[in-house]
Amino acid sequence: MRRGGERARSIVNMGLGLLRGKDIARAGKILEEKWLEVIFRRGVTPILALREEAYDLAKRLGYPSRQAFAGFLDAPYGNIFSSLMRPIPESYDPEAGEEKDFLRDFRTADDIEKAKLALRQLKRVLSAVQGDLEKMDFGTATLFSLAGTLFARWVLEKSAKVSAAPLTREELLAFVKEAFEKKGRRRFLKEEFKKSFADSFFKAGGAEFCLRASVGK
Repeated sequence: MRRGGERARSIVNMGLGLLRGKDIARAGKILEEKWLEVIFRRGVTPILALREEAYDLAKRLGYPSRQAFAGFLDAPYGNIFSSLMRPIPESYDPEAGEEKDFLRDFRTADDIEKAKLALRQLKRVLSAVQGDLEKMDFGTATLFSLAGTLFARWVLEKSAKVSAAPLTREELLAFVKEAFEKKGRRRFLKEEFKKSFADSFFKAGGAEFCLRASVGK
């Protein structure tokens, strides 16, 4: 009962924030003019829309269960996806702590935008490897293993239209030679490749940024 009350309060606060926008002074007027039900509905609507979008993504890719899909995605995407697939979706937040599974209620419009960003990034990467996914068993790969292969092929072919098909030994050696630079006794991935790849596969018009750098901030 108490948990339900806390969640309802968070949704009402978010609905109020969405209605007032940047005008903090409008909050009092909105509370006077609108029923709490209206404010609650404004807050819960985008949250439920995220859940439907997550369901649709898994369904279109043909995954047999949401658990299987979340396992394929790896952290943090798997955590985010699982949080959105709950009966009442929650916001993934590394600062929420492991004891809470890094989850908390959605509180602000920024929480919604971060979840939307994660889904956009997932769609972008998955669209690039969908042809490869259709040829393999669900348990044979994870998102980041496919993304790593996609990155290697992108480095070799210098094109955003590449597949995540397994590399041959010759291609793997060529990738290591092209993408890494030797510093002392160690090899390091060249920064220009990391940035260019992120720009090509995670950004839209320069407005987005890598989820690993944005979640929790």
